[in-house]
Amino acid sequence: GCDIDVIDALTLAKLVTPGDKTNASGFYEVIVPNGNFEMHFQPPVASNLASLIKTGIHVGQDTVVNAGVQSGVLLQGTVQSGTGGLVDACDIDLFNSSTQASVLAAGDKTNFNGTYQMVVLTNTYDLEFEAPKSRRLRAKRITAQSVGAPQTLNVTLDSGLSVSGVITGSGSPVANVNVDAIIESSGLNTFQPGDQSSASGSYEVIVDFVPHTLAFFPPVSTGFAARKYTGVNPGADFIHNVTLNSGFLVQGTATQVGGSAASGVTLRAEATGVWVPTSEGVS
Repeated sequence: GCDIDVIDALTLAKLVTPGDKTNASGFYEVIVPNGNFEMHFQPPVASNLASLIKTGIHVGQDTVVNAGVQSGVLLQGTVQSGTGGLVDACDIDLFNSSTQASVLAAGDKTNFNGTYQMVVLTNTYDLEFEAPKSRRLRAKRITAQSVGAPQTLNVTLDSGLSVSGVITGSGSPVANVNVDAIIESSGLNTFQPGDQSSASGSYEVIVDFVPHTLAFFPPVSTGFAARKYTGVNPGADFIHNVTLNSGFLVQGTATQVGGSAASGVTLRAEATGVWVPTSEGVS
């Protein structure tokens, strides 16, 4: 009953592999084209075995890829709204707190009664909870959650409002624009997983009931400048379309005294003392 997914290492697309579950003896067989892949092994939650990712798999002929999955601990809980309603289809993402590497876990979505169950290795994790946008619930991130024994982690997601729209530049949609919603009273970014525009330029974020600054950061390769809007305080769901303007590329090298490279240096641009959003502003 172990579910097996094969992911193309270049495109990150999941291959269609019918019959991709192990039988009673743990054996599986799938047909894939020539290529380079990573494989995801996800045992049933009831097995109390943690999921496993194997990378760097090259297939140029019939190939044997065995996997050894380890015993784990059960992490479970219920996700509900601030008004007490159960939240189904809530997506749960796990990350290693130390490395921020994504962690694979079967059962990473709540069922119809808002509960989830997953088996993970003993470690410390950051967890992200995101309900379907139609529920108008703000996503939540829990950091440094130590999991060393079976435990229950219940989560409450607070209500919010939807801000959505289409991002265009030179009359065409702009994809992969990162959207930040910044609370103006605190200067804090609201947590927004999946906050990038789609291939059609559409985006949607869920915000609190307070004034925000919305900042839009297109990929540098597009040639468009980032843009911000202050004082966004919708009293209801709000459609906010954005037009990006062409900009100029500013680039260079940050060095330490002595000439060695300085990584992780943040670039902040200001015009007459006012913050100007810039994409890719870190060395």
